[in-house]
Amino acid sequence: MRFKLNQDIRIGNAIISEGSIIDVVTASGEVAQDLDFQPVIDELASIIGFDPNIQFAPEEISRGIKINVTSDSFVDKSGVFKHVLKRLEFEDFGSDINLNDDGSVKDAWVNINLRYTNKSGGGNGQDFLTCIYKNGEWSFR
Repeated sequence: MRFKLNQDIRIGNAIISEGSIIDVVTASGEVAQDLDFQPVIDELASIIGFDPNIQFAPEEISRGIKINVTSDSFVDKSGVFKHVLKRLEFEDFGSDINLNDDGSVKDAWVNINLRYTNKSGGGNGQDFLTCIYKNGEWSFR
């Protein structure tokens, strides 16, 4: 995010003048680079048999940092259910990222939900995979 200063500020011995443009890196931006989701993608692909084209996007919210999960619909790969489903996709259903004092990721978890929408309207979802990041590695249940 970019901000224009409306007054001088001091950082250590340096003074940044009023009117200067500064870039502020958010915690979620740092986390996005620090947390590797490829093992999660690989685990999902091994369970369902194809790459679900899933995206993970950390986002700062009032209580901390959550993980937004989205994927393309893969209803065309759902066998007999493709006749009754309009969409079939992965999404997050609860998540959290905790940071160390230095801003690195301490631990994280995300519950991936399998969400479906019926052709006749309505829909639902169910827990599909819980992913836990601790000590630099992902585990799944």
